This record gives sequence, structure tokens and C-alpha cells, in this order.
Amino acid sequence: MAITLRDAAPSDIETLVELYLGKPCFPSLLRDHTAETHRRHFVAGLRMEAHQIGKDKNLRVLIAQDETRGPRGHLILILHTVESITGEHQAMIYDHCLDAETAPPLLGAAAEAALATGNRYLTLEIAPEDEAGAALFTAHDFRPEMFRIVKRIRPSAVDESGRFTVRRAKQTDIFFVLLLNTKCGPYTIPSGRGTTQQEIQERYMEAYMELDLEHDRNLLPLIIEDGASGEAVGYLLLKTGSRDALTGAMLAYIYDIAVSPDYWGKRATQHLVREAENLLLVRGFTYLMGDVCRDNQRALKTATKSLGFSVESVRWCRRLLPTSPGAAPAGEGSESPRSLPAC
Repeated sequence: MAITLRDAAPSDIETLVELYLGKPCFPSLLRDHTAETHRRHFVAGLRMEAHQIGKDKNLRVLIAQDETRGPRGHLILILHTVESITGEHQAMIYDHCLDAETAPPLLGAAAEAALATGNRYLTLEIAPEDEAGAALFTAHDFRPEMFRIVKRIRPSAVDESGRFTVRRAKQTDIFFVLLLNTKCGPYTIPSGRGTTQQEIQERYMEAYMELDLEHDRNLLPLIIEDGASGEAVGYLLLKTGSRDALTGAMLAYIYDIAVSPDYWGKRATQHLVREAENLLLVRGFTYLMGDVCRDNQRALKTATKSLGFSVESVRWCRRLLPTSPGAAPAGEGSESPRSLPAC
């Protein structure tokens, strides 16, 4: 029986809930919450936003069905986001329920809608253990490009050896941040992106010169120094103005981190992150999260083996056909996460 597609309406919300709950695997932001808790919060969010279906121009919700079995799958598409490292416009599949029969029409419609609104890429996230999903998206030209890592913040013992010291950054440290970022920048470009290193560096320069390291209440910038020489050897920029949409837990996000290559393997990164955790814990934060490019195996190994992070989801990306010269999305979009350089 042929699969047909239709745009969802607010009245389809319970159909979407049923399809969502029937999925075999769920990407989860906070793994120490039970799967049932995660599903309950997500379903509550779907119902709360049901009135936006068909009205929000940035949102496209599609249902796949056949005549005998009814609704078979769905796809929720956010049309305008921006990859914060490369600046490229992309559409994001916020949620989906796909199988071998429903994936071709739903993903085809998503790609068509993304291209029509000036996007160069189509992205989505799946659970790291979702082998069936990985095979399905590989067959449709998606490639894994980013790992989302998360850990519950716990107190760490203070290192009294004096090998390193950590302090809050001053505005004058921005030049050190930019210089070190230049050295580590090649490790941050997501796989398969068409942006050059020079373009990335120009974006960093522009964005970082606008950072207010001393007065931004949603930014915690830290500098790590060699305890013997007093020389700055790394930095950590934390965004602190977010809560988990599902649970309400306070989140700190690793906006950027870098340690001088001369100090790789000397536990400077571990010291920096653990000092940051102690500061965050006092401020009431529950989770620390970040993103690591798939090819940056050094940073991923440090995060998961030495710092206690776990991989919560994997971002997959499909590069779409080039848009016409000068084409621009019909909206500003919102930033997707950036990634951690090698450290």
C-alpha cells in the first residue's frame, strides 16, 4: 500500500503522541532521569505546543499514512537554525518516527522544505545506541558529525599541588582566548561542512571580540595558568543561562574550551573542568554539557574517559544540494551548539 503524506493539524496531537510513544529508541538529554520521566515531559511539551501546528512558519509537521493501517510515521521539522561554528543555515528534524517505508517520503519532503527556505543542511539527533536509526539515516545520505556529551555535576577534590591555578577571566584575556582558539580551531569544524578554516576563524574573531568577559551574567569565563610560571595555558567559556526544557534542571553549556598543545596530556583540561564544576555546584547547577565533533577523538576520549561525561545523542547531518547564489533563509534562525576543540 502506497504511503501518503499530509501536513498535521492541532487536532492530530494525540496521533503524534501515539507515534512518539511507539518508537523503540529515544535520544535523552539527561540519562539519569528514567525513560518514563523523559517521555512524560516530552509528551507534555508536545501537547502544550499543539496550537502552533500549522501556524508557526518555522515549524512543519508531517504525518505519513496508508489506507489500511492509518498513520505510520511522523516528522517534526524546524526550518531555521544556524550552525554556530560554521554559520551555515540548516533545518533540524526535532522529532521523528520513521521506518524503511515511511523514511523516503518523509525525509524527501523535509529536504525539499529545507531547500525551499534556503537551508544548506538537514540535521537530526538520535540516541548513540540506536543502531537501526544509524543504518536508516546512513542509507539516506546522512552522516554523523557531532556528539552531545552530558554529565551530572559533582564536587571534586581541590588540587593543592599548585601545578595549575584557575581564575575568572578578565576582559584583557580575550586576546589570549583568540590566539589559542586559532591554534585549536581546526578541531571544531563539523565533518562534511563546506566552510574553510579561514572563514571559521573570521567568525570566531567577530563573535569573541563582542564577548563581555566581566559583566555578562550568563557567561562564566575561566583561565587556567601554569602554577609555576603564571602563564595562561587554557580557557573555558561556560554559558549559564539555560534550563533543560523537559525537566527544568539548571544547565551549564561548554561554549568553548581550549588548552595549549604544550599542555595536552598533562591533565590541565581535567583540572580546569573540575574547578569549573565546583563553581557551578555552588551556584545550583545540576548538569554540564557540550558538543564534540565526530573526528575529534582526542577530546571525546578525554571527556568520556577522564571527566565522566557520557554521550547522550549523536547529531547526524545531510548536505543538501546547493541553493542559488545569494539565497538566504526567510528568518534569522537560532544557533545550534558549537563543539569542543582538542584539549
